[in-house]
Amino acid sequence: MEPLFYVFMSIFAAVVIAHLCFILFKVKLGADITKGFLMPLLLATLLAAGLRNGWIITGLVFATLGDLALLGQKKKEFFYLGIGLFSIMNICYTVTLFSHLLVDVSLWTYTLLLLLIVIIVIVSGAFIFPRYAKKAAFIMASYMGLLLVNLLFNGVYLIKVGTLPSIMLFIGSILFLTSDSMIGYDRFIAPLSYNRFFVMLTYISAQILLGLGFLYALM
Repeated sequence: MEPLFYVFMSIFAAVVIAHLCFILFKVKLGADITKGFLMPLLLATLLAAGLRNGWIITGLVFATLGDLALLGQKKKEFFYLGIGLFSIMNICYTVTLFSHLLVDVSLWTYTLLLLLIVIIVIVSGAFIFPRYAKKAAFIMASYMGLLLVNLLFNGVYLIKVGTLPSIMLFIGSILFLTSDSMIGYDRFIAPLSYNRFFVMLTYISAQILLGLGFLYALM
């Protein structure tokens, strides 16, 4: 690795620790400021390590915008804007899987997995509808379905190759789904203790694993 990689990695690690400490000790201004630097520093670290895939770079740019939008998530407009931005990020990750890592997987596999996703979205939407507005339920169910698409296709990639990068991508997808599930549960069903801390811990871990997983898988 280039020396610049270790420089950015050290700065990124320091900002992550500071951000989590700010959340834990309820220093809102510090947590908000450091949040905006997380994904740019991760992107800089991955670029220094040799990442050149345009889809992953674009995904992390939209993740940065999503983080900033969710700073105002108490207003539903910013919350849904954040969901939209993270949806674009997940689409970028999915395109990378399709175009680079799963090019020889059969059409039947895709069809069956997508059918499963549709069923999950319909069932989860029906479960969510009684709890809050139908429009919000549809948006949340569709977004969670998109996360499940990534999880299942990363599962296919894991079964297909069984390498360390494929394990990192699969675990990263699980952590991303866990993080956003906690956000949805806390916002629409019942408050969770230390929710923001665990949301960010799983989110940052997910992005690190996904970023490194794609980096090594594409090399």
